[in-house]
Amino acid sequence: MKKTLHSVLVTCALKTDQYHRAAECGASLGLIDLEDSVPLGQKENARRLALPFLAGQQGDGYLHALRINSVLTQEGMRDLLALRDSGTMPDAVLLPKVESPDEIGTLEALLGRRFEQVGILPIIESPGGICAVDEIARVSPRIWGLIFGAADFSSAMGTTQAWDNMVYARSRIVAAARRAGVQAIDSPCFDLHHEETVWTESERARDLGFQGKIAIHPKHVPVLNQVFSGTVAGTWPGLAGGELPF
Repeated sequence: MKKTLHSVLVTCALKTDQYHRAAECGASLGLIDLEDSVPLGQKENARRLALPFLAGQQGDGYLHALRINSVLTQEGMRDLLALRDSGTMPDAVLLPKVESPDEIGTLEALLGRRFEQVGILPIIESPGGICAVDEIARVSPRIWGLIFGAADFSSAMGTTQAWDNMVYARSRIVAAARRAGVQAIDSPCFDLHHEETVWTESERARDLGFQGKIAIHPKHVPVLNQVFSGTVAGTWPGLAGGELPF
């Protein structure tokens, strides 16, 4: 069930009380995260909580996704095996730190034919990923889109996330996505309290060719939906009482 992903709300797998926020705030896709937001010692607990929830949401008409750990890590292998052996069928799997099309092949091989309808969203967040982005975008018809991970990319490059520093990487991702006929989804805005920053980042990303953006707070979702869908901008919803998903 593909649709344009204007907003993808991330929720830490350990925060079960926040699992329903994506649907409640109108995000295009609700993402349960097993990777960056989960400490190493809590990975097994995160799987134990996330997989039954996703299994219970199948067929509810809303899009749900799971971000696993890199398939090049032990935790990524454990994520995939747990997903394969569970009764869970998310709409999509986000695969972080992708640097080679072979990693997509590994994911497909381990999940098997039962998961052929599950979409794949590779996250491009390293110099290696940028260099291989064209091959990654076209390696499988199951790829829904490419996601830019600005935080890890800037760290790998030894620079800041300032917009000008990230333009080349963003442009490469958009160009590769367009060539492959898939979506390009931008990195989240990490400024949680200033209206102008969220609007400006989103508008810049849209003007560069992105179709959507990751959100790390539910109050960002209406802004992303308005900017990327082209609807009339509304009032900034504020962040009072909100809590980071990780």
